[in-house]
Amino acid sequence: MDSHVVHTHHARASQAPKLVEPLLSGELPALAAPTNVDGWLPEAVLVGRSGDQRRAHEALTKALAAAEPYGALRPFFNAGKPVRDLPARGAGRFGRLESFATTTMTALPAASTDSVDVLTSRERDLLLELPSMRTTEEIADSLFVSVNTVKTHLRGIYRKLGVNQRRDAVLQHAGQA
Repeated sequence: MDSHVVHTHHARASQAPKLVEPLLSGELPALAAPTNVDGWLPEAVLVGRSGDQRRAHEALTKALAAAEPYGALRPFFNAGKPVRDLPARGAGRFGRLESFATTTMTALPAASTDSVDVLTSRERDLLLELPSMRTTEEIADSLFVSVNTVKTHLRGIYRKLGVNQRRDAVLQHAGQA
């Protein structure tokens, strides 16, 4: 089950649905209800990214239906930032699950309107260096810190901006400027 997350993380999103299809189709039984939720949430995100909002809403509704009898909010929380906007986009269209969708939406941490504000001053300094495409060693020299310090700040930036690579951090920062 976790291999679909690995494929998605490594930009092989087209392979991820193939891995969860046996679970989502019912061919492979889930060991626990949250397992179904863990299958439908990435499906909702992936088809949403491909532009099929109807299928994304259907997958999210199936995730909500699997989670609701157990009050299982943790899978939505664990799914993180990609899932955060989905319940809000479908608000008013979940039928009998509307109350649980609202509960889920309010339980998820709110997205920051300006993610750069949560960065430390040293992380912001480093973020300004990233577009230069200099190596971490060169950046460390220019900021008068060790390479390990640069790497630690990079991990903090990636985590706080919800990205996994330098290019995405630069793009996200440019989009907020």
